[in-house]
Amino acid sequence: MKKSIFTIAILLGLFNVVLSSCDKNDNTPDNDPKPNESSFDYIDLTEHLASTEKAIFINEKEGWVLGQESGNNTQSLIYTDDGGSTWTTMNSKILVAWGKIKFFNSTDGYIVNNGVEYTTDKGITWRGINFPNLNYPHSFYGTASNSTSTVILASKDETSSILFFVSNTTHKVTRSVVINEMYYPGHKIHLSENGDIIIAAIERQGRNYKEIAYSADNGTSWIYTEIVSEGTLIGDDRNCDLSFPDDNTGFFTGYDAGRGKAYLYKTTNGGSSWTKISIPSDIKYKNFYQISFADANNGLGIGSGEVHKTTDGGKSWTKLSYFSDNFLATSTVSYPKPNFGFILGRDATMTYHRIYKYTGQ
Repeated sequence: MKKSIFTIAILLGLFNVVLSSCDKNDNTPDNDPKPNESSFDYIDLTEHLASTEKAIFINEKEGWVLGQESGNNTQSLIYTDDGGSTWTTMNSKILVAWGKIKFFNSTDGYIVNNGVEYTTDKGITWRGINFPNLNYPHSFYGTASNSTSTVILASKDETSSILFFVSNTTHKVTRSVVINEMYYPGHKIHLSENGDIIIAAIERQGRNYKEIAYSADNGTSWIYTEIVSEGTLIGDDRNCDLSFPDDNTGFFTGYDAGRGKAYLYKTTNGGSSWTKISIPSDIKYKNFYQISFADANNGLGIGSGEVHKTTDGGKSWTKLSYFSDNFLATSTVSYPKPNFGFILGRDATMTYHRIYKYTGQ
């Protein structure tokens, strides 16, 4: 009897070992973990918009989403002041080119279309800016603001660009400067509080590569940093990004479609010089072209269905979530403070549009 009990005990012990081994194997992540979308809080916008184009959050509470209502051929702008729990339609007949809309505080912002318009009431009403001595049509590429001024970049002709300076108080053009040789203006611009200007990624005549342009004298003279020489970096508004969490530290990312590589650059002196940061191969060969930094160390990056996070200024990245290869193909990311961000994504077939709120540890 004792021998039988002993034998049964041994068999049970072996059975438990096998179960434990199976559990361990089931729970051990593979080399390329793909957690599902439940890693982020989902914000449903279908009640307000049938499609989405751009999301802008200036802090963890206030933000805007640009899109279209069902059956409406014009664009709509919705606003939240409680982190996405509730939304209000601010304007249902707005026109914005390629999602080029920016807010630099809780009430004031600019949009780019055939011209440039501004709002001072959170986006309810928009008024056009008058550009003196400018013969239309011209292509407007982007805006950037500090607390007192806004710069607006446009193409002047086939060989040069023009930069307008606008007062945030009167919304009138105060001066303009022609930038010779810059025939392809960049879509991403930063204007520091001291007036320094950074434009990425631009092209100059006679050069077959992209550059980042920096000016410390209101656009009179420029310093150019070559960022990609071995390929053609996609530099339009959807495939590259520029993020300055403060006026000294900035990050630029872009994607070279021809070579299938992503690039990341960093400045610590306000944009006068840039250093290429080595990024992991699992990011490098993805469409890693949207970034947002809450401060000099903490940032989010997205592309090809993946969301990555850095806490050391871009030196290393951790994959937070995987959605699908098509999801986040045309997305925006806002990271107003560490461990708190918003990601707007849609798949390549445009069949769904969502906002995800990240509240990580």
